[in-house]
Amino acid sequence: MKYTEIKKLSDLQFYGQTGISWSTFYIMLDELKLKQSTKNAKNRPPKLGLEDHLLLYLEYRRNAIKCFDLGRRYGISETSALSIIDSIEEALMLSGKFHFPQNIWVHQETHQ
Repeated sequence: MKYTEIKKLSDLQFYGQTGISWSTFYIMLDELKLKQSTKNAKNRPPKLGLEDHLLLYLEYRRNAIKCFDLGRRYGISETSALSIIDSIEEALMLSGKFHFPQNIWVHQETHQ
């Protein structure tokens, strides 16, 4: 489900779809924006926004959807879906702010 559609969901509905809260989603998004702003992007603009990249990644992790199917859902190739998953995971892991217990991302501040 793309960001334009999912942003209408309540907190509970969003959690059911992604496994995280809206607040954690926006914390993750801020981390990704920070990482993206430090890249020297000379490539063409991506077909999907960063919000959709994060949602694609969360769908992959939450529901174990194959890259082929995610690509079809988001209108991109299987290879692009895999590339997005890899880059989002790397950025979130390198931030050191998140861990991935029991197939759900959790912001570390909530468990200190």
